[in-house]
Amino acid sequence: MIKFRRLLALAIPLAAFSLVSCDSKDYTIETINYQADGEGWLQFKTNDDDLMSKAFVHAPAVDDNSFANDSSWTATIQVKKLEGSIYSPFGLMFDYVDSDNYLALILRISGDYKIIQKLDGGYTKISEWSSASAIKGWEKTNTISLSFTPPGDASNPTSYGYFQMSVNDTQLSSDSGSNPTRLTLTAAAPTTSKIGFFVGTLDSDYESFPKYPSDQRFKVTVPFVYP
Repeated sequence: MIKFRRLLALAIPLAAFSLVSCDSKDYTIETINYQADGEGWLQFKTNDDDLMSKAFVHAPAVDDNSFANDSSWTATIQVKKLEGSIYSPFGLMFDYVDSDNYLALILRISGDYKIIQKLDGGYTKISEWSSASAIKGWEKTNTISLSFTPPGDASNPTSYGYFQMSVNDTQLSSDSGSNPTRLTLTAAAPTTSKIGFFVGTLDSDYESFPKYPSDQRFKVTVPFVYP
């Protein structure tokens, strides 16, 4: 059984919308594409059938959102899901060069996570879905942290560096090798990259647009504050 979350109407910023009829009811078709919600979060929300089975990413356009591959760094974001399918993913985008090249740590309200990569416009999975009891449910804030150790570091025996990640202070496994908490790079990281946010919508087997929208909130807390 597909599970959805429906809340009372929320105050939202201006966004593109239209009206359609479904199940003898009229629903406003609306997409809010990473806009400030007036409460200190960035919001992504849609119930548009035309936007099913798609990925939506956003990299904050601020000077501090630039990470070098030759030094250690840590980034932290907070995310929460308010409405939608328990299976539609959202989370942290990292190693972002452009909309066709990035990595993402994605969560589901069902209590699991996965790491994916988009390379030259095509998606591949870095890890399978894995359960994580630390992932919080509806309306709850999930804190995702990511750290990068560059090549040449005393703790890093590889040539290209590695990432480590956690959710709500619980370290996640990302590799099946001898260091399962490390996402070890097998090629050089971009000279500089960005972090950001990821939302994925699913098909009609999982989403129930327009009745139940997909609605998420995001913010960056380290190393800069956004929005």
